[in-house]
Amino acid sequence: MSFKSNRIPLMLVAGALLSGTLAGCNIATSHVQRRVDLGLAKLSFLRWNSTGARPKVCDHTLACSLDLLKLSNDQLDQLIQQGQGPAPETMNGPWLGINKGCAAACVGWIQDIKVFQTVNGCRSGYNVAVHQVPISRLECDGWEPKTKLLSDEPKTIGKFCVVEPNCSCQPLKLDYTQAGNPCYDPSHVLIDDLVLIQENLVLGKASALIAGNKIGVAYFVLIKPHDDCCDSQ
Repeated sequence: MSFKSNRIPLMLVAGALLSGTLAGCNIATSHVQRRVDLGLAKLSFLRWNSTGARPKVCDHTLACSLDLLKLSNDQLDQLIQQGQGPAPETMNGPWLGINKGCAAACVGWIQDIKVFQTVNGCRSGYNVAVHQVPISRLECDGWEPKTKLLSDEPKTIGKFCVVEPNCSCQPLKLDYTQAGNPCYDPSHVLIDDLVLIQENLVLGKASALIAGNKIGVAYFVLIKPHDDCCDSQ
């Protein structure tokens, strides 16, 4: 068999090898970029937590949420105790989360997504892990879900049950202790209290239920997503 007759198969093999090499390079580049983003995200949120400086954002709700998280823990706790929980039916769907504090920044758990759902009349939900980005890129690039290793499905962590308060003057609760989370999942001891700050903005306090006692561990905000405003800048 002559070389000429093998030309097309050889070209196909070469093309496949080249495509595989380029795909591998793209994956490696993407991984490196994710690691860089994570490092920059930690630094930017540590700086923001220590100095209060943040970039200007055009989204009003996002700006309000960042300003809200700059309040002291005592002030946030007062808002939780005196606030009113959001109506459960208004929470369905995804909400963008930002966690307060240097501890969250250090471990790289600054942004996440909470998804609320109603199934057969029961309200529940789960968290979606997202790629962490610096605070200056939140508005345009934030909250991109991580995907599972072998599929394109979002990586979910920490399920919760939605517990409606006895009266409207109390916080809405997210109970992770009754949602079937495995014991190795740190979220299995958590209970969140949520209060409405303004339309599309909710303040939350996460507490760990240990030996029957609730111990506050973190504050966070939830933002109802809407159309991106980056194109108008």
